[in-house]
Amino acid sequence: PGSPVPIAPSPQRFAAVPRFVEMLVVADAAMARFHGAGLRPYLLSVLAAAARSFRHGSLGNAVELRVTRLLVLGPGTPGPPITSNAAETLRSFCRWQRDLNVPEEDSPLHFDTAILFTRQDLCGASTCDTLGMADVGTACDPERSCAIVEDDGLQSAFTAAHELG
Repeated sequence: PGSPVPIAPSPQRFAAVPRFVEMLVVADAAMARFHGAGLRPYLLSVLAAAARSFRHGSLGNAVELRVTRLLVLGPGTPGPPITSNAAETLRSFCRWQRDLNVPEEDSPLHFDTAILFTRQDLCGASTCDTLGMADVGTACDPERSCAIVEDDGLQSAFTAAHELG
């Protein structure tokens, strides 16, 4: 009967440093018509729910989503063409948002990613059950760090988190 062998604590792989993702949030005119005066609080609620998934302990390192700009498209604020073709809408939104960004990180007009919420029924290549779209692996590319989400109530938070993640 030997004595127990002490177990050394495993070294920490990285320091848990909070990371921040600054977002441009855009809602189309159909969102404004549907939600009316409650649009901004609604979008902030959806994004707060999406942000919770980025703070989950399983990630090891919390990511904070920060809305730095919120634009509502309409007659005074024209935006990109929004159609049922999800891929086409994503491309036009990505091109459009690129011109709104300010490259200086410390500018209040700078954002890391952009997300468009629409009431348009988005369609993929063969069906119209697409809830959102973004290009994979483009979060660090200012030209393509963008996503589109079809508004379907508060569960749109899961779609937003999926497309942003």
